[in-house]
Amino acid sequence: MGSGAFTAMSAERDADIDVVTDENGLLALVAGEEPDRVYQNSDGELDITFTSDQGGEGVNVNSRYQVGSMRGPGPTPELSSAGQPQNKGSPEENTAFSVVNQDSVSHEVTLEYEADDPGDSVVWFQAVPSTGPGSPNGQADLEVTSGKNPNSVTREISPGEYLGVSILVDTRDGSVDDDLTGTLTVSGN
Repeated sequence: MGSGAFTAMSAERDADIDVVTDENGLLALVAGEEPDRVYQNSDGELDITFTSDQGGEGVNVNSRYQVGSMRGPGPTPELSSAGQPQNKGSPEENTAFSVVNQDSVSHEVTLEYEADDPGDSVVWFQAVPSTGPGSPNGQADLEVTSGKNPNSVTREISPGEYLGVSILVDTRDGSVDDDLTGTLTVSGN
């Protein structure tokens, strides 16, 4: 009996791979209820913007802007004079955007934000799973500053569940030279 080998093989198989908008992906990115700041652009991608067609070019110095509800106080205790976010409530229900697991298996979702030159201003993302902040995969806070920029936060979400993500921009310690423009990366494993 001898060993055999072959030098070529060919087989055709069907593949179903559609390219879809962010809100229809296996890990969907869905804009919340405040469409002026977070929305699906004409390419179907999620956009976060603090500019307007009326001439607004960004956030004011010595100010705070919040999109979506937040649980407080989080890693930034000076969010307000009382140490709490301004728009308290349910980040699972009132979000800037959601990361929705529309797949049939669980995924670990990682959020990263890299700002161009934040100076002393802060961008803070708070992600709360639809199962609530008291779940084993509870509230995740990602604070982006020049001196305290964690690489990422990761949470696992099961099929049909989501992370409700809210955003806080705090320029009270910043200057007009700060540039919070950057890249939000959402990845899943």
